[in-house]
Amino acid sequence: MAGGALGGVFKAALRLFPWFSEDLIKTPFYDNAAIPETISPVLFIGLCVYLWVLSVAPRDETPEFPDEPKPAKPGPDDAS
Repeated sequence: MAGGALGGVFKAALRLFPWFSEDLIKTPFYDNAAIPETISPVLFIGLCVYLWVLSVAPRDETPEFPDEPKPAKPGPDDAS
């Protein structure tokens, strides 16, 4: 379920309680649209730059994998 839909379901469930008021969960930026509309693109661009820097960074040498297990040598009880 997406974050917005999950928030809507949570809010609808809270409305079942008589003590619930939307002012209890309102953030300070709720009434001022300029702040979140500025912060959101800045954080998104920051995330994009972070992922881009990680994707173009040089990698270390090829990772070393452990040697493949060697087949067991036939013992004296093995029929060959």
